[in-house]
This record gives sequence, C-alpha cells and structure tokens, in this order.
Amino acid sequence: MAECIVFFRGIYLQQCAHAPRRSSGNEARFRDRVSPVDELEEIQVAELADALRRLRVELESALEGSKEGVQVVSLDQPIGRVSRIDAIQQQKMAQASRRKQELRLGQVAVALAAVENDEYGFCRSCDEPIGYRRLSARPETPFCLRCQGGRERG
Repeated sequence: MAECIVFFRGIYLQQCAHAPRRSSGNEARFRDRVSPVDELEEIQVAELADALRRLRVELESALEGSKEGVQVVSLDQPIGRVSRIDAIQQQKMAQASRRKQELRLGQVAVALAAVENDEYGFCRSCDEPIGYRRLSARPETPFCLRCQGGRERG
C-alpha cells in the first residue's frame, strides 16, 4: 500500500491509501438542509400580511424621500470636476437604490394580492409551501429556498 504524507496547517499527517474516507456528517446536513415545510396557519398569514403592509408604507416613504437624490446633476453649477464626478456617482447610487426599492415594492404588492386571493405562502415555481421562517425574514418573497437557490445558481 502506498502511503502519502500531507502537510496541513503546519502539521504533517499520514494517510493510508486504503483508509476509507470518513464522513463528518456535514454532507447529509447540507443535502437535507431544505426540508419540507407545512402550510401557513391563518394567524401566521395575518401576521405576515401586517408585515407586508408596514413594509409597503416604509418603501413608499423611502421612495418619496429619495426623489431629490436621483435628479439630474447640472453641468452649469460652478463646482469642481471632482465634485461633479462625486455628485454623478451619488446620483447613480441613488438611482440603483431606488430601482431596488421599486422592485421590492412591486413584490410586496404581488404578495398582498396573493394574500387576498388565498394564494400567499406558496412558491411561484414549484407550488410548494414557502415556510413561515423564510416569509418572516422576507414576507414578499415569491420562491421557496430550493427554487431561489436554483435561480441564483443559474
């Protein structure tokens, strides 16, 4: 049997080629991380609907307050070149933030419509329940963890 020596974090380890790979148990934990969830109860839906309404008011207020930050930077102002570039950068960042808030506000509106139609809490991709913990964190989310992870991976 061949023997290999591995240097790991300043320590020399010896491994036998025939030694079985020992599982740390993490593989099963990560593989089964997304477990089936139960449908929401009425009280949970009511609580999440209230959270959605509060979030809608918060986002509308933030959008109203961000109007001045996205206005065009005037080139006629007697400011220096660096200050103008900084003003343009601030404008672009405010526009990006505003777009994200508008997108989230749209998701909130769709989620509130789903509450009214008794369709709230189900994944738009696989029609499985999303789960209370996920919806508590992001009540406007349209996807379960499994589908959201698939969308993010590509």
